[in-house]
Amino acid sequence: MSCRYRKALLLALSVLLIIGTGCGGTKWTREEPALQELEEYTIESVYRIAKTHAQEWQADAYLASVVILFSKGNITDRADRISYEFDTPLQGNRQGYAWVDVYPREGKVHLDGGPIAETERPTPPLAFESAVVNSSQALQAAEAAGGRALRESHPGTSVTIAGSWFGDEEMEWEVYYHKSGPGLPDLRFAVHAQTGEVLDPRPPKGAWIRCSTDPSLNQGAYILWEAPGLSQDSVGSLPPCTMVEVIQWVWSGVDQEFWVLVTARLVRGWIAKDLLDFERP
Repeated sequence: MSCRYRKALLLALSVLLIIGTGCGGTKWTREEPALQELEEYTIESVYRIAKTHAQEWQADAYLASVVILFSKGNITDRADRISYEFDTPLQGNRQGYAWVDVYPREGKVHLDGGPIAETERPTPPLAFESAVVNSSQALQAAEAAGGRALRESHPGTSVTIAGSWFGDEEMEWEVYYHKSGPGLPDLRFAVHAQTGEVLDPRPPKGAWIRCSTDPSLNQGAYILWEAPGLSQDSVGSLPPCTMVEVIQWVWSGVDQEFWVLVTARLVRGWIAKDLLDFERP
């Protein structure tokens, strides 16, 4: 089994654990009036409420991961559940943990916490507050990468967004689409929260500058930019049908589109993904 699918399976198991009951420790379910005051229900907008409950449980609790679930595929409505994992600093060989589940539709918060014994490596804090790409932008990118088409052809598709540790002071957003029930996702999309780099799916190694079957239309050249976005400085240009090496691609929340870093003919720069052909012309 590939690392990609092992990770997807672990996420599915995590969601099942969230749904089930925890073992020992502290539990409560409360009405949360502050939820009614929110204009939107995203991971970011609800975080303050979840953190307040977590730090009531343990004052030094920090965010370790987060999951949001849209079970009916309607991503514009309130999510069914937003689950935040909070942990505490390691003390000896023990580390506290708690799941804070927020139910926007019901206006309730549920906390389920307890200690983990004999833990030698504490769960690292999630670099949530330094994210440049937020959860809504990650979802927009996933929709543009095939998620929207999947939902439209399968209206009952569930959508899950997970924020998890990627490295020191780094995190990634993963968006999973399931056409029916838990298990391996039908579509997975992952983006680096600090840089916007698309981690999955990986782009093809090669592409061609947009090329028309009508030679008379293959005139001029397409500009390459120093960084993603038309407001950046240009670094050169390439004529239509030029084969390029693809280095990476990112999602730009400002432009609402993907940008691809390419190189060819001693020119290296960024170009909008829509201006590339990934099949030989």
